[in-house]
Amino acid sequence: MTTHEVEEMLGITKQSLIYYEKESLIHPKRNENNYRNYMQKDINILKTILLLRSMEVSIDDIKLIFNNKLSIREALESKKRIYF
Repeated sequence: MTTHEVEEMLGITKQSLIYYEKESLIHPKRNENNYRNYMQKDINILKTILLLRSMEVSIDDIKLIFNNKLSIREALESKKRIYF
């Protein structure tokens, strides 16, 4: 899937896609023209990132979640303590 297709499907900007790639959260393959080619695994990760970001989970916490060093529950509970 091309960058443009992912942008339209998920409502995400190209800059965000590049940022998540630089942060090593996604790893799109490159085609013969060196364009990014997003696989279903990348799409699933992006959906999870967008969901967590909508709950105001930080990128640092998202990295910890993906590295199995923090659970989603722990991340959300720490947010809950800040607000209550």
